[in-house]
Amino acid sequence: MDSSAASGLAAFGLIGTLFLFILAILWLLVPFAIFGIKPLLKELVSEQRKTQALLMEIGKNTIPR
Repeated sequence: MDSSAASGLAAFGLIGTLFLFILAILWLLVPFAIFGIKPLLKELVSEQRKTQALLMEIGKNTIPR
């Protein structure tokens, strides 16, 4: 193998190793992000239900009978 092919293969290996290292770090951090977002999602759902109840109340008061 000549030196240019060897250096190209080494660069490809370095890039692949770096990619796998970053992927491993993300794999470890994703569960913490999911559990961190969970309380915020519960709060959003609660606020959405309050808004829906208010809209239903407004709708009952404005619909002519």
